[in-house]
Amino acid sequence: MAREAIQKRQIVQIHLREEIPPRQICLVYDRQRPMSAAARKLKDTLLKERTD
Repeated sequence: MAREAIQKRQIVQIHLREEIPPRQICLVYDRQRPMSAAARKLKDTLLKERTD
């Protein structure tokens, strides 16, 4: 998620001694209840990153 900011040098990547294992994220929501704007943005961001 930070790839663009790293490329623009807005933030820097810290290299660790040990590799952090890949992780999976699961988003659970109720389709019958409206999502807040922040929740929709998070969902869109997570789905976008999955396709990169």
